[in-house]
Amino acid sequence: MVNLYLLLSLGIMAVAGVCYALAAYVQKKQATQESHTTELETRVRHEGPQAYVIEKAQQMGFSQSWLKNGLLLLLIISVSFIVGRMFGSLAFVISFVTCLLIVTFLARLRKAKMRLRLTQQLPSFIDQVHRRIKVGLTVPQAVDQSAKVTTSPLKDVLQRVNDRRAIGIELQHAFIKESQITGVPALRLLGSIFSINTRYGGSITDSLDSLVKLLRQQDLSRRELKSITGETRITAWVIGSAPVLVSAYMLTQNPELLINMWYSETGRQALLFGIVLQLSGIVVIWRMFRSL
Repeated sequence: MVNLYLLLSLGIMAVAGVCYALAAYVQKKQATQESHTTELETRVRHEGPQAYVIEKAQQMGFSQSWLKNGLLLLLIISVSFIVGRMFGSLAFVISFVTCLLIVTFLARLRKAKMRLRLTQQLPSFIDQVHRRIKVGLTVPQAVDQSAKVTTSPLKDVLQRVNDRRAIGIELQHAFIKESQITGVPALRLLGSIFSINTRYGGSITDSLDSLVKLLRQQDLSRRELKSITGETRITAWVIGSAPVLVSAYMLTQNPELLINMWYSETGRQALLFGIVLQLSGIVVIWRMFRSL
């Protein structure tokens, strides 16, 4: 019976993962169909396919350095190899998959922090662009001068925008591409404003001013929501960590219990079923708070 429940839970998780991946793919395809083909051809022609691979790594939250990503992969393989030498080939596979999941999770956290920092920096940057356009500078000149006084991580994003402009990609398409890489919708809005100005002309100062007000209001609402849901977040941490802490306490105080369960057929299935449920609960709670 436990084996049946374990297979059923794994099947449900697999179906949910496929549905999530399919939905993300469709959404991404709809968002990129405007300028993805032209930009990809341009970058591949000037920089080669490695630029496309680096962009995909950045979208997942990893570094844009080949050396750092290569060292990280080498570390994962080394740790998995050591575990495999100690406990067998199955342990190698489990260790490799576990390390990949942990690294991917940490990369997602890194990207979320960077996205929050970018969202906080954008209003002041757009306000500087707005002021420079009002004194008579063109949009590219205003962006270039504002980028010089901006700090990281927004400065790195603007540097990549300038690199794309240097190889012939238009300013609005460069900002839209950075929105896809960093996951910041405000960059896409900024690129859309520049695109409308390029196609139809006219002044964009009012649009930029409205965008600044919108971003600051969103930041204020986000801070208020975070303070309101603080108690709920602590409760989620307690609920998620309680089974892990209880299992660790049992392993230190009475290790024979869990060891005997692991070496028995039904006990091993029960432990695996519990681990699957625990991981599923952590993912569900994490996705719930990510949506806030």
